[in-house]
Amino acid sequence: MPSTPTLTKRNILRTVICVAIAAGFFALFNFRSAASTAALKDDIVKAEATRQRQKILFPVYAEFAKTLKTRASTLPLPEPTTLTNDRIGGVQPDISALARSCNLTPQSVVCDPLSLAMETGRMAVDITVTGNLEDFREFYVELGALSYLRRIEHMRVTEAPGETRFQLKTWVAVQSG
Repeated sequence: MPSTPTLTKRNILRTVICVAIAAGFFALFNFRSAASTAALKDDIVKAEATRQRQKILFPVYAEFAKTLKTRASTLPLPEPTTLTNDRIGGVQPDISALARSCNLTPQSVVCDPLSLAMETGRMAVDITVTGNLEDFREFYVELGALSYLRRIEHMRVTEAPGETRFQLKTWVAVQSG
């Protein structure tokens, strides 16, 4: 009678161990790459959404940039002047009145006399006003027309329910000595 292979406990154990090792390698390499592939797919979806948004908004941006260039080129630049020491006190009322004339509410106009210690011939002025964006645009243009204004360092716009707050850090020219 021919001998038939019998499955012994040892052979079954070896087979189970080999299958477990193969499954372990498969799981280790496949699951890790599957997770990174899923993360890449999410990134691709986000990038595509951003690209679509930019594609939709680009014509609006191009029109805005064209309008901005047109308006900027038509605004007259004032003859630069400097503030004398006796006129520094008038900066706060001037800017507050300018804000009110543009239908904005001046929250604070603070001159920083310590900035004069840097001996740059400039003084920092922090401005905070509230109102709507259209009025702020007019204020911003009128502020740029002040002959002693040298630079607007930064602008922050924050919105709260029923109020839009505009914060500016500006520099005005002051006579040295």
